[in-house]
Amino acid sequence: MDIRTLNDTLAIAEAITACAEAFHNQTYNVPAKILGFAEKFAANAHFLAAYHGEKVIGFAAFYCNNQENMTAFISMIVVLSNFQYMGGSALLSRIKDICSKNSMKKIRLEVANDHHKALTFYTRRGFVFESAAGKNSSFYVVNL
Repeated sequence: MDIRTLNDTLAIAEAITACAEAFHNQTYNVPAKILGFAEKFAANAHFLAAYHGEKVIGFAAFYCNNQENMTAFISMIVVLSNFQYMGGSALLSRIKDICSKNSMKKIRLEVANDHHKALTFYTRRGFVFESAAGKNSSFYVVNL
């Protein structure tokens, strides 16, 4: 598996589209929303794509720009179901490396309360409940 940084809006949109079937919230699986995400990520985020050969099997988008609290924020990690056993861990490991190099002290994310696979994935990797984000999701955080 190879993890590549993508900066171009079109390349990011193609990576998101390749993994859209794995979205927990399928309302995101709409071309206009995917393009909006791609534009936002290209302009402001770090975007990593995981490849198996030349096939995109997952991606991650995250921000390392909170210099006040030195806290990074993972916006999305999405991995095709057949590759979740290796893709998610590899992406998270690379995120942690980049965040550490950018002097971040914590990584924060929001998870839907009914997304049990994601909750298990993150808590097994050291993320702990921080606070409710609303009635349907919660914030989790890990120290670097």
